Amino acid sequence: MEVKIEIGKKPRGNFRCPVNIVAIFTDEEMVLNPLLNVEKLSSYKLPDRLFLGAEDVRKRDGSACRTYDTLEPAAKFFKQRWWTPGTAGEVRLFPKALCGSTCSHCQVMLPWRPGKPDYSDFVRVLRQFSADLIAAWNAALAEAEASEEYEECLVVSDVSIAQAAQAQAAQRVSRKLRVSNSD
Repeated sequence: MEVKIEIGKKPRGNFRCPVNIVAIFTDEEMVLNPLLNVEKLSSYKLPDRLFLGAEDVRKRDGSACRTYDTLEPAAKFFKQRWWTPGTAGEVRLFPKALCGSTCSHCQVMLPWRPGKPDYSDFVRVLRQFSADLIAAWNAALAEAEASEEYEECLVVSDVSIAQAAQAQAAQRVSRKLRVSNSD
């Protein structure tokens, strides 16, 4: 897996800056159907809020359908089956991991900052998140790789099971009780 953090261009003025995380998977990785252990991925506090929304969210005073100050929703996203086994390619983790699909064309934006914005504080957190995601992914791949193929085919005949059940029933002792009516 390769993870790219993309911080887009911010036009001059009162606009927020777009951010995205893209995970890229290979065919060899996806064939193994790895299962992520993502417990560690829920403890990331962001330096400020992320804003989610449609086109209006780009504006400094634009409305956001959601805001987040942690990456906990992204960690919950990774607990789900968010890829198709055997299918390689790119997954845009932002906004997919954060958005509840309440708007069309959802975007994730960093907060507006005056002057020439410095987002190195966000980059530090997102890099650590990405590094931990890659470590969890590599551990999942190693676990999947260690699970070897099983090529023997074991057939249990229903006839032998039925015969064993009959033999066991024949060995049981049965007693009949006679009930008499005594007046």
